[in-house]
Amino acid sequence: MKKIYLSLLILTLMGNTMESNAQSMYHNEENVAINGYDVVSYFTESKAVKGNLNYAVNHNGSTFHFSSTENKKAFKMDPTKYT
Repeated sequence: MKKIYLSLLILTLMGNTMESNAQSMYHNEENVAINGYDVVSYFTESKAVKGNLNYAVNHNGSTFHFSSTENKKAFKMDPTKYT
């Protein structure tokens, strides 16, 4: 049930930031992915955690924010897993 909830939450966050441009599916006008939430935290903590600009990574034209150095490193090691 947690996985279904988590998937729905991710889709909702992504849907809230959608623009008409297909390249903007998951980021806002500043190219921050999923409104600055930490995509790794969905997997490690099973909940949405707001990321921090101090732990930011640029990937495929979007900026991803993370809540910790560990999450930033995990993303950099395997961004496909989290995007």
